[in-house]
Amino acid sequence: MDIPKSILFHLFFFMLFSLLPLFKKAKNIEYPLVFEVSLAPSIREEREEKKSDVAIQKEGIGKAKEIKKDTFEGKKITKETTLKSKGFSLQAEGGIVSSFYLNIVLNKIAENWYNPYQNTNLNLKAVIYFKITRDGKIEEVKIEKTSGKEDYDEYCKRAVLLTKNLPPLPDDFRAEALKIHLEFEYKP
Repeated sequence: MDIPKSILFHLFFFMLFSLLPLFKKAKNIEYPLVFEVSLAPSIREEREEKKSDVAIQKEGIGKAKEIKKDTFEGKKITKETTLKSKGFSLQAEGGIVSSFYLNIVLNKIAENWYNPYQNTNLNLKAVIYFKITRDGKIEEVKIEKTSGKEDYDEYCKRAVLLTKNLPPLPDDFRAEALKIHLEFEYKP
């Protein structure tokens, strides 16, 4: 029984290519980083949210409030703004700032926020103080009010420190820096 040479030739290459992957080193596959991104709310959602905010304010709870203090002696007008969003409460001082800019600040910090107590039954609240300079740099980050859990406080501070690319302060904001008191609150 004579086997044709072409069959032996094909059989040899078939075996060679089928066994070749066994001798190769496994490649390290690099997977791309995946970031969780939340999109800006649609206009309809913003309107519905504003309606619910107005209803809450009428009840006296006040979800978002603005307090204006006018002092004509020094011809200085200051405005303190409180803004709440998904476990964050932001209080700004130093001049008139649009809520649009404050929302940008909150969203940038929220991108860097990790709660180590996310699946616990603890109520935690920490306040972090920092300044935003005219060019958008964050300075003087410190824990203003502790939650009682040192690691929670440090994660709050870390979220602010990791936030690097804030837009410059709006042109209509006259002060040299925007002072922020950011409250991180976790309620299970």
